[in-house]
Amino acid sequence: MQIFDEQQLVATHPRLSKPGARSTVQDHLPPEAKAYLMRDPQWCLVHVEKVGERSQELVEGLFAYRVLDNLRAVQGLLQLQGRYGKRRLEAACARALDQGEGTYRNVKNILVMGLDYQGLPLPIALPDACSGASRFSRNSELLN
Repeated sequence: MQIFDEQQLVATHPRLSKPGARSTVQDHLPPEAKAYLMRDPQWCLVHVEKVGERSQELVEGLFAYRVLDNLRAVQGLLQLQGRYGKRRLEAACARALDQGEGTYRNVKNILVMGLDYQGLPLPIALPDACSGASRFSRNSELLN
């Protein structure tokens, strides 16, 4: 496909066979979009080191499995630093990892709700019946 502006050829794009498919030429993107696309996994790993150890641990966990699928999530995670700062992002990553939910969505939710300011919730104390200290509990060794 060729795009003209008053009889002058401006751009050429390959014709796509699927309806609704898009073809983007990298040279036609604005500078901020080009910069965003240049943030490859190596770039992300270098920049997350500056945030903190727990953030780096979270990103390495995301990159350990399906790097390209998780690249956008890591890029988004690093963009949260601009809005919330390094300290809050590091605290949110630590909380997410401690909860076993090291994902972009969870870290963002922690920051939005301000949970990074709070300590982790205390574990719930189980009643004696659940811990085997109840008066009706049986010693499993004696049953055999």
